[in-house]
Amino acid sequence: MNALTARTLSTFPVELQAYIRAHSYDDTEELVQQVALALLEARRDDTMRTVFNRARSAVRRFTQNPAHYGRDIDGFADVATDDTDPTDPPRGKKRRELAREIAADHGVSTRRARQIIAKQVRRAQQGDLFSGYESGVAAC
Repeated sequence: MNALTARTLSTFPVELQAYIRAHSYDDTEELVQQVALALLEARRDDTMRTVFNRARSAVRRFTQNPAHYGRDIDGFADVATDDTDPTDPPRGKKRRELAREIAADHGVSTRRARQIIAKQVRRAQQGDLFSGYESGVAAC
């Protein structure tokens, strides 16, 4: 247990500290974090046992499915767990709308914008979105 976790644990009520120390699994740090969160969200009539059970169940849910419950602050986890097909247009937009946006943004005709979209879709299907990108930087 690291020093920050020990200091946080020492701020909890004694009964709650006993529940956490009696917890036999190796997820004490996650449990202390979840207990602190559960204490902040606790209602007036909640007992320490109820708070502990909520925290323990949150830790258990997280360990069973971390991709669903673990969210990055910047939203990168949402992108990583997105299971949509990369060849599909963004949700809510059709190719026609995308072609209009590209034409307006880049000053090309709508026909040329549709060609650009078709080329990107072919690249996505092949798994090579950056072929032909000539920045001089080696691809990873």
